[in-house]
Amino acid sequence: MRIALATCETLPELFTDDQMLMAALRQRGAEVVPLVWSSADARTLELDCCILRNTWDYYLRPAEFVSWAEDMATRATLLNPFPLVRWNHHKGYLLELATKKLPVVPTILVKQGRSLDIALLAGAAAWVEVVVKPAISAGAHRTSRYRFDDPAAQAHLAELIQDCDALVQPYLPSVETYGERSFIFIDGIFSHAVRRTQALSEGVGLWQTMMRVQPTEAELSLAHSVLAALPTPTLYARVDLAPDQDGRQLLMEVEVIEPRLFLQECPEAVEALAKAVLRSLVATTTGSEMGFSASGNQPA
Repeated sequence: MRIALATCETLPELFTDDQMLMAALRQRGAEVVPLVWSSADARTLELDCCILRNTWDYYLRPAEFVSWAEDMATRATLLNPFPLVRWNHHKGYLLELATKKLPVVPTILVKQGRSLDIALLAGAAAWVEVVVKPAISAGAHRTSRYRFDDPAAQAHLAELIQDCDALVQPYLPSVETYGERSFIFIDGIFSHAVRRTQALSEGVGLWQTMMRVQPTEAELSLAHSVLAALPTPTLYARVDLAPDQDGRQLLMEVEVIEPRLFLQECPEAVEALAKAVLRSLVATTTGSEMGFSASGNQPA
């Protein structure tokens, strides 16, 4: 069984978390190789499975990445599945989740070539500060925070919509105190949670201050609800939450393409993920349904 862990040009040997996953899969008899998604080999290498792990530059070439992922899905089992990747790569999915009555951070999607008056709309919504960012982004790429009536916010939006869709959201001060909380699910089952500091500076956030935390019942309930609302089941998922000024938990993002899973903070999750990968591949080769779920119930 030949498995590739997809990565990017700046991490050809994978990030530490995913080196741990590679070792765990190899211990179970799988042939596992890192694969830079944008390399020539990524279009020709014969594989049984490709797992998206450190493709942390995909947002710089989203159309190319989506095309590659679609092609890979025709040649091997792609995890997470391609329909989920396509859905998740543009943060407009937050609007869809909001229609399902999930408490999503208020989000205004501004289509490329269109515009809106940030000061007018943010002022009416009582947003003191706003975050302006691309709709396809990661690691705070082209993301900035402004007072709602700062002309620089409007200028930044005008720059973004020249070449991409953009999002305008309220800034939540709680990310500096309570912290943004990330909830990791493997095979539809909650694994662990971490508290992350949130800095609006560009980069993949490898060196953010973080610590493992025990989630509250309300946080875990919301995270499960988000997982259940996704369009297809997941092998792995990360649900990011933060409270608003009234303490109500809001969904910031759900990451199912290439999220950091904080495996170093929870080593036992490495074993769970390796087992889930192999279980899903066995299910695929025997013609049964994939061995992961969105329900949070243990697969049979």
